[in-house]
Amino acid sequence: MRRAGGPVEAIQPGDVVWIPPGEKHWHGAAPDTAMTHIAVHEALDDEIVQWLEPVSDADYQGPA
Repeated sequence: MRRAGGPVEAIQPGDVVWIPPGEKHWHGAAPDTAMTHIAVHEALDDEIVQWLEPVSDADYQGPA
């Protein structure tokens, strides 16, 4: 996982990650692993989630 402007953060099975509303972030699996993403959220100003643009590997791994 990576938050905009921050370092890549490793997450492990069973970890819980909280992202504040409006915080841009990315998540995905390592090249040799799978990932299941379960999101729990509520509506904010009648909007449930805003999916942003796809992130390239270079952007995901790039400098913080």
